[in-house]
Amino acid sequence: MHIRYQVASKEAQEAFDRAPDVMERNLEPFLKRGAYDVADEARARVPGLFGTLRQSILPASVGKLHWRVSPGMNYAVDVEEGTGPAAGKARYYPNPDNLLQYLRLAPSYRGFKWTPRKSRKREEQELDLWFRSRQMAWAIYNKGTKAQPFMEPAAKKMESRVFVLLREGVDTGLREVFGQ
Repeated sequence: MHIRYQVASKEAQEAFDRAPDVMERNLEPFLKRGAYDVADEARARVPGLFGTLRQSILPASVGKLHWRVSPGMNYAVDVEEGTGPAAGKARYYPNPDNLLQYLRLAPSYRGFKWTPRKSRKREEQELDLWFRSRQMAWAIYNKGTKAQPFMEPAAKKMESRVFVLLREGVDTGLREVFGQ
């Protein structure tokens, strides 16, 4: 989802024509604040199990008066839109080695504490996780994953906040350009 804001006021257009640098300088901090607010809201909406995804959501300036808020993880779209039959899409078989890494790092899903390396018990734990990662991949292939939207709802919720900030930035620029 994109939040687009267009200034239709003749006075604002005249100010942009007369002093574009002044208007951009006044709008940019408000636009930046809006981008950070959208990112904060998106982070708050990420499902609980996806801490890395949550941390990867960052705002970034991509040009004059143009900011993007996006997650930095390649699986974000799968969380946002779902996968396979559960989301009304074609089946998708995830890489079980990625799931294995997740199981190794997530104690709540692993379900046990690691025993010391080079022990028989540790080898059994590693093998158990290897099988579980394949079972998870197969379950995702057969059932899919439900959509858990976080970016689009955040953008929708914060759209009015961004507009308020941008109106404030336009007003600040108008005061500087026209000395009001």
